[in-house]
Amino acid sequence: DLLVAGYNRVVRISGGKAITLVDDARLGGDVVTSLLTDDHDNVWVGGSLGLIERSAGGQIRRFDTHSGLPEDYVHSVVQDRDGNIWAATNGGIARLQGDRFEVPATGKESSLIRVLFEDREGDLWVGGSNGLTRLRDDAFTAYGKTEGMPSDEPNAVFQDHTGRVWVGFHDSGLMQFSGGVRRLFTARDGLPEAEILSIRESPGGDLLLGTRVGLVRMHGSTFTTYEPPAPLSRRLLVFDAMEDSAGHVWMATSGGLVEKTGAVARTVAGGEQPLIVYGVTALSKGPDGVLWAGSYGKGLWHIQGDDVRLLGLADGLSSENVREIYEDPDGTLWIGTLGGGL
Repeated sequence: DLLVAGYNRVVRISGGKAITLVDDARLGGDVVTSLLTDDHDNVWVGGSLGLIERSAGGQIRRFDTHSGLPEDYVHSVVQDRDGNIWAATNGGIARLQGDRFEVPATGKESSLIRVLFEDREGDLWVGGSNGLTRLRDDAFTAYGKTEGMPSDEPNAVFQDHTGRVWVGFHDSGLMQFSGGVRRLFTARDGLPEAEILSIRESPGGDLLLGTRVGLVRMHGSTFTTYEPPAPLSRRLLVFDAMEDSAGHVWMATSGGLVEKTGAVARTVAGGEQPLIVYGVTALSKGPDGVLWAGSYGKGLWHIQGDDVRLLGLADGLSSENVREIYEDPDGTLWIGTLGGGL
């Protein structure tokens, strides 16, 4: 099909027939300068009065300076490989974000822009009164509130067996970030605590969430909470939790390492007073069955069956304040500490 723009309408030439897409009443005297058909068969019409989008179903939507364009005169409109719609105007470039256009913080392109072009490498070329500029993606992409996340303070990131990525926040609950439609889970969905300290997956596919109110298990979209038994009636924080193939649930808590088998829970290590100072913070279990448990103030626990050993500075640990543990595919244990590096 061929799109043709004139002074009073935009038509599609298809099968020898001219079909009006945007008529004079919709153009409102606009001088058409550019046309684009995007991946969803929406037609974009750039002109002297802004930008018109005609959806595949025939709905008309107009964008101008009130919709975020830096200037109403649009010289060029393109769609990049990621599906973003870009407009070149007399006042610079803008990218569609949701229902509004936003001006990127490029600085130099704040003058008349005549043409936009995306090359095979995904670079966007901007031609205008300030010369030719190439825009490229940064090596790192930051995700925060401006990219649609509820918070700029994530605590935990986890990818489940289906490939979905989950993010737990310091103050905003749990988000399914990829692998389908993004969805945020909060107290309205039954999540009992806004701060997520850790995320893991059980052998059955449930998510295990470490929180300040205990261990939260997410089965489907349903949340249940287990509070480990606490001395002195003090609620324990669960910093990390994992479930092994035998159904034993291990919890790194502010009161030590707790093992839960069925309805029975017992403290395996690190339960000495005072709490928090000697709390267990991180877990890792390798294919050899050894459970590693890092703690605040006491170092690293090595647990294999009934053999429970504590490793500290005398064993070469750089700090006895352990924050994170990871065993790589080669069997090397990586220990992130507070104050002692990696």
